[in-house]
Amino acid sequence: MKSYREAGFSGLSNDQEFGGTGMPETIYRAVMDYFFAAGVAFASYDSLKVGACNLIINHGSEELKKIYVEKMVAGLWGGTMCLT
Repeated sequence: MKSYREAGFSGLSNDQEFGGTGMPETIYRAVMDYFFAAGVAFASYDSLKVGACNLIINHGSEELKKIYVEKMVAGLWGGTMCLT
């Protein structure tokens, strides 16, 4: 994960405002296909983080964005999905 983060893959689809590259979602998904082909478990760490991060960006307060988003985009913090 450290090498993945240091190579800049953690923030590919996030806006530059939050430290990402602003890459279009279509390109991000094509890049992630290579990681999913190599190992679904590994690639899932990032894809679940992207969903949680986008939820905070789109619906969270400014306070929540300051606390979580930059660290998530940088790949220092992850995210999850809860199903009931």
